[in-house]
Amino acid sequence: MIIKQLDLMNIRKYEFAQALFSPGLNIIQGDNASGKTTLLEAISLFSIGHSPRTGSDRELIRFGTPEAKLRIQIEEDIQKELSVRIGQKGKQIWINRAPKKSLSELLGQLRTVMFTPDDLQIVKGGPDQRRRFLNATMAQYQPTFLRSLAMYQTMLQKRNAMLKMKQDALLRVWDEQMVDAATEMIVFRIETFKKLFAIAELIYKEISDRSETFHITYKGCSKKTSKQEIKEDLLMMWETHRQQDFMRGFTTVGPHREDIILMIDDQPAIAYASQGQQRTIALSLKLAFIELIEEATGHVPVLLLDDVFSELDAKRQHRLVDLVNRTQTIVTVASIERIQTLHAQANTKFFLTAHGELSEVTV
Repeated sequence: MIIKQLDLMNIRKYEFAQALFSPGLNIIQGDNASGKTTLLEAISLFSIGHSPRTGSDRELIRFGTPEAKLRIQIEEDIQKELSVRIGQKGKQIWINRAPKKSLSELLGQLRTVMFTPDDLQIVKGGPDQRRRFLNATMAQYQPTFLRSLAMYQTMLQKRNAMLKMKQDALLRVWDEQMVDAATEMIVFRIETFKKLFAIAELIYKEISDRSETFHITYKGCSKKTSKQEIKEDLLMMWETHRQQDFMRGFTTVGPHREDIILMIDDQPAIAYASQGQQRTIALSLKLAFIELIEEATGHVPVLLLDDVFSELDAKRQHRLVDLVNRTQTIVTVASIERIQTLHAQANTKFFLTAHGELSEVTV
């Protein structure tokens, strides 16, 4: 998959911006708060249906203007044009200039994998940050997972409300209904994580030049592997923890409490990993998802990297670029001088953003 062109109107600092991207490496340079991350945010909106940076897409609208417009031209088997208009009352969507009623029709048209500095929370944050990352990325890899996740989260909220109201009889009936969505989530995770972890560990080894060992363990709520066994195990766990759940007012076990354990040289990464190692771990997981998405769809997603090189030494930068040279990559940097190893890459374009303007430059 290739992004050919991006056009923005009244997006954050940009009154108008246009980028004609290379199918290889694209480097966007700019000072802090110059708007370079906004370009990745705009691309990601077409991929996931909303801004990855804010809870309200209306915050993308440039101050003092009524609406924002985004258009992107992509090429996979055929060329497509996707457009979004964001106003005070919501979003409007067009695909090949035909209006669409549902956001779901936009999802899946453009597949991306994005890294931002916030993704370091995968390593140093709590279990909820790691689950959020895994859930969001799995939704691109396995669209049916998103349906199971949404159903489970809705039913979990209702179960927690029953716990607070001490509705014991209703709770047992509700568990029988909720267990199917929970089981589907766990089965998806078991199947996906087995592949994901093996690939991520190999990628980490390549980026670190095999100087460190990296291992990931899935800390699931059930030790079972078959769908029926997981279902029975979940029902038993909810029954066993029922009184504890009533006392605490929420569900203490289930797929919403799962985690992954990240280890560097047999030590917990959350406590012992350096800034460079944390960045390498997060990158390895992101790059592993590229291979999973390619396996599932037959197409390589676009890679978006925001300020990825700031904590990587020159050797890790060079190995990272070698790993991503088969996919279109759009990367933001604060300084070109810090990434001299990238200059020799073929099909590289450079862009400069400053004072709300974007321009292609020669370096």
